[in-house]
Amino acid sequence: MTTMRYCPDCGTQILPGAAFCATCGRRLRESADPGTGIAPASENYGQAVTADLRYRISLNRIFLMTFLTYGLYLFYWFYLTWKQYRDHTREEAFPVWHALTLVVPIYGLFRTHAHARIFRELMTNRGLMTTISPGLAVAAVVASSALSWSTFGLSWGDMTLAAALTTTVIEILSIAIVAWLLMRLQDNLNNYWHEVSSGRLIDARIGVGEVIFAVIGGLAWLDTLATLFSESYRLDI
Repeated sequence: MTTMRYCPDCGTQILPGAAFCATCGRRLRESADPGTGIAPASENYGQAVTADLRYRISLNRIFLMTFLTYGLYLFYWFYLTWKQYRDHTREEAFPVWHALTLVVPIYGLFRTHAHARIFRELMTNRGLMTTISPGLAVAAVVASSALSWSTFGLSWGDMTLAAALTTTVIEILSIAIVAWLLMRLQDNLNNYWHEVSSGRLIDARIGVGEVIFAVIGGLAWLDTLATLFSESYRLDI
């Protein structure tokens, strides 16, 4: 007969093998006593059970990586935070596909809204204040995409210096909107992860995808600089 386990914080019944409480988000111990969910007396008896959570992303990192990747960090951020959601809730999710849907017209906006809505619900269910607005997230993505698309007409034919400057300013504004959105969302997520972590909240590791996007973004910035400072390069575009 299998003994039931219960969350030591809220008392919710815990499914076998679960790493988090589905109700309050409490990280659980594999070595917990089956009946109570509390670590055995032989392990730190009388002390709080702690577990580190490597989910934090600093706002400085968000800002730097968004500009370094030429705005492509939006895709990596959606992938990473959706992966964190999957690992945290143990719900079925597909982080790579979720990030790739951003390039699908219209549908990508629905996924953006759902992404922000789900994390807002996690915070409100926990009783936390949140500034996450799904509608605002969608509006920011629309504005950034519209600005980026508007530069295509300026790049047709022989590009003048004025056109190159205009294109660069518009692209920087588009990237700035993405950076503002991600920093706003991540600030809320950092507060949530801090609340549900029973141990230290550690910065998320820099992933391979993050490095790849940084390299691609670096090449895009080199192209932008060449367009601004080299007349022959502008004429060859």
